[in-house]
Order: sequence, then C-alpha cells, then structure tokens
Amino acid sequence: MSAEREELARRALDWMKANDGGNLCVWWPAGSKPGDDSQPIMAVLWDAGGVGELGTFYSREDAKAMETICDIFNWALGELVPSAVGWYGQRTYKADEVTG
Repeated sequence: MSAEREELARRALDWMKANDGGNLCVWWPAGSKPGDDSQPIMAVLWDAGGVGELGTFYSREDAKAMETICDIFNWALGELVPSAVGWYGQRTYKADEVTG
C-alpha cells in the first residue's frame, strides 16, 4: 500500500472511530413532508442510532447530488477501513485485528 493510501486509511479509521462507525447521509428534518419545502441536511448516521448534523442545503435539488457524494464516501470508507458489525451492533475494524 502506498504511503498516501496508508495515511488516508489511517485518517478514515480515525474518522470512523470518532463518529461511531458512522456513514454520511442526507437527512430530512423530523416532521418534514414531501413538497413542504423542508431543507435537506447532510448528516452522519451513527451505528448506535441517531444522526449528527453537518450542514443544511438550500435546495431540495442539492439532496440528489449529496446522496451520490455520500454513496461514494461510504463506499470509500468500506474500502479503506474494512469493518464488520456484530450481532449486538459492535463494530470491529480489520485494522485493529492482531496478526500473528
């Protein structure tokens, strides 16, 4: 693995651990309904449930583009930081496994 990829993988692992294994998503405010002009929110969806709001979009059309960005980001996290979620929701990271 190249030094740049190793550094990116380390940063991705740190991010996932700091964000409870979270993935990026487009979130809609509680109580919003289609066509009510609610503003979509970029958020982190945590393994343990709940979301951490990162920012609000001005336009509903922006949500489609952000969903694509979130899909790519989440795929890249899975490639850089392989992990598994156990029966009870505990995430384990391949990078933390002891090899021997």
